[in-house]
Amino acid sequence: MQKIKTFCENYITDEFNCNVAKYDYNVTNREYEILEEKVYSYFDDSMSKGYGRAGAIDKKDDIYLKLSNKKIKNTRKRILFQIKEFEDPTLGDALKRIVKGNLIYRADMSYELQTPSEFSKFSRGYYIADTDSGLKIIYFKRFDIKNGVWEHQHDWKPSQVLEDGNLIEVEKLQAPIEPNSLKEYNKD
Repeated sequence: MQKIKTFCENYITDEFNCNVAKYDYNVTNREYEILEEKVYSYFDDSMSKGYGRAGAIDKKDDIYLKLSNKKIKNTRKRILFQIKEFEDPTLGDALKRIVKGNLIYRADMSYELQTPSEFSKFSRGYYIADTDSGLKIIYFKRFDIKNGVWEHQHDWKPSQVLEDGNLIEVEKLQAPIEPNSLKEYNKD
C-alpha cells in the first residue's frame, strides 16, 4: 500500500505544480509543457488527460492578470483521504487489456480548487493499477455529493471499472468533513 500512497502523493504534487503554472505568466509555454507531460505520465495512454494551458496566458493585460492571480490563489493540492485495495474487479474490455494481475486501487481525493475547509469533500476516486508501463491511473469516478454515490465519468463501458471487486484493505489518511463524503469514508 505504501507504493500506491507514494504514487498518489507524487501525482498530487506534480498536478498542483502544473495547475499553478497553467496560470503563471512567468512560466514559459515550454516549461508548462514539461510540467504537463509529467502529470500525463501518471495516466494510462487510454485516459483523456484534460489539462492544457488557456490561450489567454499570452495576453498580459490587467483583466487576464487578475483572473490568473485568482486562479493561482484558488488552486490547491488535492487531499488524499483514503486508499482502497480491491481484488478481482470487473473491468471493461479495454481495461482488461491494460491491467496486469487481479488487483486495483482506488484513491479517494478532494478537489484541486479551494473550497471552504468546512466542506472538505470527495471529488474523484482515481483507479490505479499495474500495467505494462508500471503503475498508472486507468480510470476515475466522480463523487456525487448530493446523493453520496460514485458516478462514472462516461457511458463507454469498455473503458470503465464496472465493479470494484472484493475489498482487501483500506488505508484511511484523513476524514472529509462534508456529511455524504464522511459517510462514504466511514463505510469500510
